[in-house]
Amino acid sequence: MLKMFEEKDAEAVILGTRVSNEAATNFGCIVSDPESKRVLHYVEKPESHISNLINCGVYLFSTECIFPSIKEAIKRRTDRPRLLSYPSSENLESSFFRDQDEDGEKNEIIRLEQDILSDLADSRQFYVLETKDFWRQIKTAGSA
Repeated sequence: MLKMFEEKDAEAVILGTRVSNEAATNFGCIVSDPESKRVLHYVEKPESHISNLINCGVYLFSTECIFPSIKEAIKRRTDRPRLLSYPSSENLESSFFRDQDEDGEKNEIIRLEQDILSDLADSRQFYVLETKDFWRQIKTAGSA
């Protein structure tokens, strides 16, 4: 990954792997240029199939890229309510929005996949390194 990062003078590199089309919508999906490996589009858990190249959850970012991206995501969030629960479509009425927590502190929830990576795909310097090595999702202790 570091070699690609340096050779491409990248702002960001994401590790990706291929899965079945059926499984792909359970992950962040990457559409990339097959020649340059530049990320053209990124969607976290899309509703329909866009690609079977998925996000492995390993990233390299330049500091000149990631910190301004976080700042921009926070700025976008100030103009809309904070979604604190992530409801399924059948249960929308039980979701709620809140600007402050119980202690009066502002809630700033920034999600890398939804708020940062999608926008980085607009950058000409975001690349994917595709691996064929073993990969397994380890988000929870039970899946390790």
